[in-house]
Amino acid sequence: MKLDILYEDKDIIVCHKAPGVSSQTERSYDPDMVSLLMNHFHKTGVKNPYVGVVHRLDKPVAGVIIYGKNEKATKLLSEQITHHKFTKKYKAIVCGDISKLDSISKQSSSISLGTDGRYTLLDHLLRDAKTNTSSVVDMTDPKYSSNKEVKKSSLEFSVEKIVELTPDCPLYKSDCPYDNKLCLVDIELLTGRHHQIRVQFSHAGYPLWGDLRYSPYAKKLGQRRGVALCAYSLTIKHPTTHKEMTFSVEPDNSIFMRL
Repeated sequence: MKLDILYEDKDIIVCHKAPGVSSQTERSYDPDMVSLLMNHFHKTGVKNPYVGVVHRLDKPVAGVIIYGKNEKATKLLSEQITHHKFTKKYKAIVCGDISKLDSISKQSSSISLGTDGRYTLLDHLLRDAKTNTSSVVDMTDPKYSSNKEVKKSSLEFSVEKIVELTPDCPLYKSDCPYDNKLCLVDIELLTGRHHQIRVQFSHAGYPLWGDLRYSPYAKKLGQRRGVALCAYSLTIKHPTTHKEMTFSVEPDNSIFMRL
């Protein structure tokens, strides 16, 4: 597999990760970014190659990802993550007309609509390491309110496009619970939690297209094309030059191309 390198210098390397590739080494024969980068460094003659994992993208998710090429750069980039200095933006396709969240925002404390037309989703997530999943929990329940593993999770998004599938479209299903509507949304991640975007949108009632893990209807609707989620933009401050840098890609999953 060939690396899609967006930028590289002596301190950092930025890539466009393909769907199905793990962000870090795992116990499988599937390709992973760390191994691909190590191979790249060996081929290009880098002495004592180092790959520092700064952040992660879910395995089925494509998009911009950055790695440190030395310990100092990795540490400084990781501190930006910790102090929310990274700006991470995503494109996603969700099932259903999510603009209708406007009408139920007063009924849920986790959903709000700003004057700028952007929605905010605020939830509390708990990760289950055994099943490698996360779920939204109710903080009024005593068993969660004191659980330090529960993490506050928030994101903002806007609706860019609403598509209504017609009967002549291969994706159309007569018994679709989402009225055969899809929405392209632009997301800014405010916190970085395990499976956060996928979990929060599913909990709101609008799961991501192709998310076989968090959408109860994905298989029934024939969604087997991968999760429609792409980390299309990443803004960081360079760990050495301190210059603000933004890297971007275009979502190329087939479902994005259909809209």
